[in-house]
Formats: sequence, structure tokens, C-alpha cells
Amino acid sequence: MYFANTGGILEYDGTNWRHIYVERNCAVLSLAKDSKGRIYVGGQGTFGYLKTNKIGELKYVSLSSKIDTSKLNFFPNVWTLIVKNDEIYFRTKKGIFQFRPYQNKNSIFDDSKKNINKIKIFKK
Repeated sequence: MYFANTGGILEYDGTNWRHIYVERNCAVLSLAKDSKGRIYVGGQGTFGYLKTNKIGELKYVSLSSKIDTSKLNFFPNVWTLIVKNDEIYFRTKKGIFQFRPYQNKNSIFDDSKKNINKIKIFKK
């Protein structure tokens, strides 16, 4: 089980707790899992996913660090994550970042003049 926490992510295996550090030890605000089991993370000023390293430990991989720095103010806090058809939507109050990990593509839907408080994805 995974829990969003003010200092990262907590992992519980039924017996032991483990802390997974996130970029700058920021608070994690949202978690979601895709159909292949990858866990996505949204936090204060960062978003990314968890990946198993060579020794079998889950480590945080930042996606926000791969974005043009002029867009970083767009991502103050990622409040909601939605996974739909292997597309991941990271919602902030200023817009939405869409990530298609298995195609290595992304899109930004900027609406910085308004606050986006909720997101819902409907099937076409």
C-alpha cells in the first residue's frame, strides 16, 4: 500500500513501513496507478512516477524536471491524477499536463487565468 505524505510517499508491505523520497522532500498530494502497475505521483511543485532500481527498490523519477523551465510556475501543486487508457492527467489549479508514457509524448493545457478545481475524463 502507498500513502501520500507531507515528506514523500509511505510504502507499507503489511509488516514494515518504508519512506520513498520525492524531489526536494516535497509533500505528495496525489497518487495513481496505470494498467501496467506504474505508480504516478503529484506533489508540491513536482510530479513523476515510481520506478524500481537495480536492487529492487522503488525510487521517484521526476517528469516535471524534464519540462521547459518557463512552464514550471504552471505546476505549483498537482492535486489530482487521473489515469485513462494509459494517458495520465496531472491537474493543477492553473491547467492540466497530459502524459502518454508509452509513446513518450505530453501536452499542456494552460488555463492560468482561471482556477481548475476538478477534472473528469469521459470516454468518447
